[in-house]
Amino acid sequence: MTRWDRFLVAAALCAVVVAPLVTVHALSVHVRSMDAGRSMASVLDWGLLALGAIAIAAIFPIAAATGGLLRSSLAAAALRQLSAGARHASFEDMPYRRVDSSEFGVFTAGLRRPTVYVTAGAEEALTGEMLRAALLHERAHVAANETRWRFLVVALERAFPGVSPVRMFCQRLIARSELAADEQALRDGAAAGALFDALLAGSHSVASETSLGGGDVMIRLEHIVAPGLRDVPRSNGGMVAVAGWATGLPLLAHVLVLGGLVCHSAALS
Repeated sequence: MTRWDRFLVAAALCAVVVAPLVTVHALSVHVRSMDAGRSMASVLDWGLLALGAIAIAAIFPIAAATGGLLRSSLAAAALRQLSAGARHASFEDMPYRRVDSSEFGVFTAGLRRPTVYVTAGAEEALTGEMLRAALLHERAHVAANETRWRFLVVALERAFPGVSPVRMFCQRLIARSELAADEQALRDGAAAGALFDALLAGSHSVASETSLGGGDVMIRLEHIVAPGLRDVPRSNGGMVAVAGWATGLPLLAHVLVLGGLVCHSAALS
């Protein structure tokens, strides 16, 4: 991912954290005003219900992202088990961990120390040139810290489940990062034909944070054959959706309070 892509992801995740805090502030002002001079019969008035609903809508993305990332802890446990049984290996001075599995798998995983994994099934299926191309691709992911940024992209996507523009934005970021790794592998000396064949072999590989068969494989294959002929366009709709949510809900809550529509407090404090 480019620096601009990473800035957008970081800004969006900051908005996911900050927007609920700003929205809840308006709710707290309303609650304090009720405590100061309202009867208990007015506790469940429409203003509290409206601000409460807005606050819940603001809090939902961070709750959804947290829940999704907690479920990812299961994958982390599986990765630890995988690492425990993997053996150190290397090919042309490119280290990786060999996994004793007949499944095809060439992928990079791990947040603290990104590591390349290759299954025994992949070693058998790939020729020497194809394995070299695959390892160069994965090495590009490691050099760019892609596993860490991919983790944040997944968190952003999970924060807005069912929101198509956000999902498309995240998926296109992943596709662009795969294209960038392919391009770096070719610059580092991978043969185009070998990388093409390795991608075909890995198109049904095991799921992982960054796998050889990740992204839109057809676009990647076309990009290898004819660089620049077809690219993955940026999708700004996702950032527009996040910006609208992050500004709209806090603004609505504060307009209700400042306008005196839900409480009689003269100012926010």
